[in-house]
Amino acid sequence: MVASGGTGQASYVRTVNFSTVTTSLANIHNGSHPALRIPGFSPPAGASGKVSGPTPALSLTPTLIKAQWTGNANATSSCICQPPDTNAAIGGNYIVEAVNLSLSTYSKTGLLSRRIGLNSFLGTSDSLSDPRILFDNTWKRWVLTVIPIPPSGTATPAMWMAASTSSNPNGTWYVYHIGFGGGLYPAGTLLDYPMVGMDSDSIIVSSNNFNNPSNFTYINTAAFAVAKQRIYNGRGFSFGAYQVSFSTHPAIAYGQPQAQYGRSYLVAANGGGGFDLYYMTNSSRPDSTQMIFQGSTVNGLWSSPGPGVQGSGFPNLDALDGRLQAPPYQVGNAIWFAHASGFPVIQYGWLDANTAGTGGVAANLAVAYQAGSSYDWNPSIAVGNSGSVFLNWALTDPTLGTPPSLRVSGLSAGNGVQNLIGVGTTVYTGSFGTNTRFGDYSSVSIDQAGTSACAVGNNAVVINETFGSNNDWNTRIGRVGFC
Repeated sequence: MVASGGTGQASYVRTVNFSTVTTSLANIHNGSHPALRIPGFSPPAGASGKVSGPTPALSLTPTLIKAQWTGNANATSSCICQPPDTNAAIGGNYIVEAVNLSLSTYSKTGLLSRRIGLNSFLGTSDSLSDPRILFDNTWKRWVLTVIPIPPSGTATPAMWMAASTSSNPNGTWYVYHIGFGGGLYPAGTLLDYPMVGMDSDSIIVSSNNFNNPSNFTYINTAAFAVAKQRIYNGRGFSFGAYQVSFSTHPAIAYGQPQAQYGRSYLVAANGGGGFDLYYMTNSSRPDSTQMIFQGSTVNGLWSSPGPGVQGSGFPNLDALDGRLQAPPYQVGNAIWFAHASGFPVIQYGWLDANTAGTGGVAANLAVAYQAGSSYDWNPSIAVGNSGSVFLNWALTDPTLGTPPSLRVSGLSAGNGVQNLIGVGTTVYTGSFGTNTRFGDYSSVSIDQAGTSACAVGNNAVVINETFGSNNDWNTRIGRVGFC
C-alpha cells in the first residue's frame, strides 16, 4: 500500500455563468513552461519500431467522418503561446474544447457557441497552463482542471478546478481553488502536466511535481481523488495524495453510465521500457482511500520516441518521452491505453488487471501507424459502450510531403489487439509549422448519443493539433464513427 504523503484542501470560490461572464482579466501564461521531463528518463532503444505485418481483417473501423472543423487557433486562444495543450469532450448536444488559455463550446456540427479566456472564467490573475476538460456521462457534468505557474519558490502549491451544474456547459459552473501541503508538495511546487480520469464516484487527478520555478527540479509524481458528490454540489473538499511513478495517468471507467468498479486504475510508462499499474480503492471517501501498487510488466516493451519529422527544411516536432498523453480506459479487467514509442509509432493495447507483481503484469500490445514512411505520435484512446476502440494521433510523412495531420483508426468489438498498419483515415491535413513544440495533449471522447442506425458508443469526437498556413498552431476537431 502507498502511504499518503500530501494533502489538498479546496475552497469554493464562486459560481460563474459561462454564457454571461465577460473577458475582464488579461490571460497570463508562462510561455517558457514545457511539459517537463525527468533527466535521464530514457527507456532503451529498439522496441516498437516500424514493425511490418498483414493488414488485419477488421469487420469495421471508425473511418466515417461526420463533421470536422477548425477549433481554436493561436490567434484566438487568448494566449499567443506554445503548445496549445489540445483536448476536448462531448456530452449531449455540446462539445467543449480546452486549450491554453481558453474554453470554447460548440454544437455537434461545429457551430461556435462561446469562447472565453480561462483567467476571466476562473476569476484569477494567476499565470495559467495545462487545462483539461472531461464530461461525466453518469451525472452529466463537465469538469475542468487548470494549473497556476507558481510565482515564487515560497508560493503555496495550487490547482484550479471547476464543474458545471448541469449538462449545459453554457450555464453555471462551480469554481474551486485547491491548496496543497505535506511532503509531496513543498512550497513553490509546480503541479506540471495534470492527468485527469474518473470512476463512477470520483474525479482522479495526478501531476508531475517540480520545484523552484527558475529551473524546475523534479520532486515526485502524486495522485489524489475528489468525490463527485462534493464538487458537483458547491461544497469544499479535502483529500490525501499518494506518490506514484512519473507520469502515472488515471483511467476513465467504461460505460454509460460508468461502471462501478471496486478498483480505479492508473497506468505509467516507466523508465525501463515497461508499464506500472496502480489502483485506488474507496476513492470518494478520503478517510478510507487507499493507493496500491499492483505491479509492473517486464521491461523493454517500448522505447523513447523519436521526433515527428516534417522534412522540407522545417524543424522536427517534439513527440515527448513516451508518457501517456491521454486517459487510459478501464474496461473490466482490461486497462486500455496508447502512447508514442520508437520511430515514433503509436503503441496501444491493454494491461491485464488480473495479473500482478514485479515483471508479472501481462500486457497485450500492438502498433498503429499510417505507412512505413510516416511519423506518428501524440495519441489518445477511448473505448465505446459496445467495446469498440478509437485511436487518434498526429502524423507527418516527409517522403510524401505530408505536413502534420490528424489520423483516426480503431477496432470494432471482438477484434482484439492487432497491428493497425495503414488502417484508418486521415481526418484533416494541415500545413507545415516552424515551431518545435507540439501537443502536449490530444483526446478522444465517446459520443453518448445513439441513433436507430448507430448504437451508442460507435461515434466519438477527436481533437489534435495541426498548423495553419501562417505556421501558427490551430486545433482540428472531428466527429468520427463506425456508422
